[in-house]
Amino acid sequence: MEKSKGYRLLRANEKIDHVIGELYCVDDRIKEPYFKLKCLELLLFFSIASETKTESLPLSKKQVDLIENVKNDLINDLESKITIDELSDRYGVSKTTLKNCFKEVYGKPIFKWRKEYRLDYACRLIEEGELNISEISKKVGYSSPSKFNQAFKEHVGYTPSEYRK
Repeated sequence: MEKSKGYRLLRANEKIDHVIGELYCVDDRIKEPYFKLKCLELLLFFSIASETKTESLPLSKKQVDLIENVKNDLINDLESKITIDELSDRYGVSKTTLKNCFKEVYGKPIFKWRKEYRLDYACRLIEEGELNISEISKKVGYSSPSKFNQAFKEHVGYTPSEYRK
């Protein structure tokens, strides 16, 4: 939402997540009117959220685009170890600005977000069933299958092998 020459970011909450989740399982016969109703419901929740005072950084379009590029770098090469210093140098911004803007856009620190993304991606790879757990571990940037197993279990609640079943 544009506001004062910048963007206003609204954090999702349980109600918004619930409405969005309902969009995935809809009978084809009622899809169009159902989606229209859900859009109105989302707009209603957004209007309430925009009235809530939150302490947020006003971000410019340039900053939002920069953070989108950073995110793309983080997900396009999951196997590499990227540092804040490297990202800061690559995009010509201070480490503090980079960290604050990323957290404002994605709601989490950079590497916490990346870790969760890697593990969610690992879930998708396990579900596809084409790679073994060791290959998936490497593909999502873990040098050790045991560290991957531990991180996966903390994130998902199951080991990768249990999740596959």
